[in-house]
Amino acid sequence: MRRVATVVVGLSLLGAVSARAQVEIVLEEVLASWKGDATVQFVELRMLAEGQQFLEGKALLAFDDATGREETRTILLFDKSVNIGDVGSRVLIATPGLAVAAGMQPDFVIQPGAIDPQGGRVCYQAVEGAITRTDCVSWGDYAGDRLGFGPPVVEIPSNRSLRRIRLTGRNLDDWTTELQPTPTNNSGVERVLVTTCGNGAREFYEECDPPNFAGETCASLGFVGGDLRCRECYFDLSQCTACGNGSLNGDEECDGNDFGSLSCSRLGFAGGELACSETCERSTEGCDPTFDVPGGGSGSSDCLVEWRLTNAAGRPDDDGKVKRKQRCVDGDPGCDLDDVVGTCTVAVGLCFGREDARLPECGVRPLEEWKLKRPKTDDERSGPLLDAVAALGGTRVENEVTFSPPLDVADTCTELVTVTLAVKETLKLKSRGVGQGNRPKDGDTVKVICRPADS
Repeated sequence: MRRVATVVVGLSLLGAVSARAQVEIVLEEVLASWKGDATVQFVELRMLAEGQQFLEGKALLAFDDATGREETRTILLFDKSVNIGDVGSRVLIATPGLAVAAGMQPDFVIQPGAIDPQGGRVCYQAVEGAITRTDCVSWGDYAGDRLGFGPPVVEIPSNRSLRRIRLTGRNLDDWTTELQPTPTNNSGVERVLVTTCGNGAREFYEECDPPNFAGETCASLGFVGGDLRCRECYFDLSQCTACGNGSLNGDEECDGNDFGSLSCSRLGFAGGELACSETCERSTEGCDPTFDVPGGGSGSSDCLVEWRLTNAAGRPDDDGKVKRKQRCVDGDPGCDLDDVVGTCTVAVGLCFGREDARLPECGVRPLEEWKLKRPKTDDERSGPLLDAVAALGGTRVENEVTFSPPLDVADTCTELVTVTLAVKETLKLKSRGVGQGNRPKDGDTVKVICRPADS
C-alpha cells in the first residue's frame, strides 16, 4: 500500500491527536475503484453538528489493508481546516484520478492505493480531551480488529461505492452499495459517476451484466451446481451450492466425511460417528447415548468438570446443546437400567478436561480437588460417585477427592456408576472442581428426574 500525502506513519489508531478535535463527523461514502480504474478513489465525511470544519491537527483518517496490521496502516492527518461547518456539510478526500473523472476539486488529496478494493477498512478518528470518536467501515476479506463495528460488509467498494444509510455503529446494518457514487466536496459541489451496469453489455470490469454471464455458471466457478445470479454486475453466488464436493464450504455443517473439527466426542458424546445428509446437514443419530453435560459454570472453566449420563431421550441436539435437567421415564431402556416398576436406575459418571467444542474458550487445566456437594455423604448414592473419582488416582476424605500431584485432566472420565431414584424423585448432582493453584473453580449442577411410565 502506498503512503498517503500528509501522512503520519505508525500512529496507533487509538492514539491521541492534540488540540480540540471534531467528534461529530462520520464516514458517509467510500469508493475504491471506478470502471476498473483503481486510481479513482474517495472517502466522503458528513458533519452531524455545526462547527466541525476545524480539522487541522485534530482528526485523521486511517486506511487498513485486509490484514488490519498496524505496520501496514496508512494515516492521513488533516493539515488544514475546511470552510463550511453546517450540519450535513461534506468533506471529500480523494485521489487525483477522482478529481479528473468527476471534474471536481477534493478538499484533501490521497494517492491511489490507500483504499484496498478487495478487503480493507477506513476509520475516521477525532479526539477532544478525554473524548474519542472513531467511526469505521470494513469490507470484503478484512480480517483485522473489528473495534466494535461487527463483521465487514460483504460487498466491496469496487466499481460501486459503500454508502451509509444508518448510524447504529454496526457495519452490516449501516452500509449499502451504490451503483452511482455521488462525491460531494465541502463547497457543495456534487458529481454523479454514471454507471454502465444494467445496459446488458458486460464491460471488462464487470463480472456479469444480464443476460451476459461470460459463459460462467455455478459449476464453472467451482461449485457442484445451483443457479448463478448477478447483483450489481458482480456474481451472486448465494444460490450456488458446493454441497457434494466432499469439503466444507460456506454455511455447510458437513460435506461427505468432512465435519471440520467436530466429532461426536467434541459435541459432548462419549463416542460414535457423525453422519452427513445429502443437503450437508450434520446428524448425531450415530453418536453414543452416553454424553457429557456442562454444569452451567463460566465458559472459560466449565470443561474442568462435566457430568456424564446415559439417556437416549435426553441426548444433546445436533449442535451439542443439552439440558441440565435430565428426565428418565420408568421402564425406558434408553436410561432406566432396572426392570423394577416404580424406580429408575441411571448410569452416572464424571469427566474432567474434555475438549469440548461447545466451550471454545475453555482450556484444559490440571485438577487438584473435586468436592461432591449433592447427594450428601449420608445419602448412600454419594459413595459410588466419590469412589469412582478417587479411582483416578486421588485420595478421598469424606466428600472430597484430592490429587497430588494434580490430575492431568486431558479427557479423563470415571467409570459409570448406577444411582437409583424413586418415581417422581428429583436427584440433584452437584459438585465443584478446583484446578491447579486453586484456579479455576468449576461448579456443576445437573438434575435427574424419574418420571412415571404413563407420563
